Amino acid sequence: MFTPGLHWFPLAVFILLPGTFLLTYAIAVWLQHVEADFPYISDTGTQPPESCIFGQLLNIAAVIAGITVYIRYRQIEYHAHGVHMKRSNKATLVMGLMSSLGISMVGNFQETEILPLHVTGAMLAFGVSTVYCWVQTVMSYSACPRLGSRTLCHIRVTICVVASLAFVNNRVAFYRAASLSAVNTFVSLLYVTFAS
Repeated sequence: MFTPGLHWFPLAVFILLPGTFLLTYAIAVWLQHVEADFPYISDTGTQPPESCIFGQLLNIAAVIAGITVYIRYRQIEYHAHGVHMKRSNKATLVMGLMSSLGISMVGNFQETEILPLHVTGAMLAFGVSTVYCWVQTVMSYSACPRLGSRTLCHIRVTICVVASLAFVNNRVAFYRAASLSAVNTFVSLLYVTFAS
């Protein structure tokens, strides 16, 4: 089940998510809305005009991430063998769509305005997506070599380990901003591996 052109969706997620944060960071620093040191991702999208760009680009990224999750679900479904693999695949579809919703929530509910919804979105976008990465990686080994090489599976494990460590380090205040950026980068990087 290969349809030409679908590889652009995970690549777009990888470019759009970090690109959004870098763009809004640059605007926020330029307008002196944040300090140039490592601010929280959300701090770069709380004031206009960067908040408008932040929200719009994260909405687009959420839709593309949701499409990518569905494409991956269909790929695994096509190659899935056994009840456990099919159940895990459905679970990752739900987790991936929840993560996509979280991305949109982070963009639309600024931390300075509606903190509980922003934090909920962040937990979905960062926490649930990290679990999604692990389940996808385990399924990758089961679908190997039909959906990628064993080397690609090992790369995915490395990505998951780094994303998980960054998410756990998010609890330490000093590393918090850098940790969330790392989770975002490595989860986006895992999406790129779906393009193969």
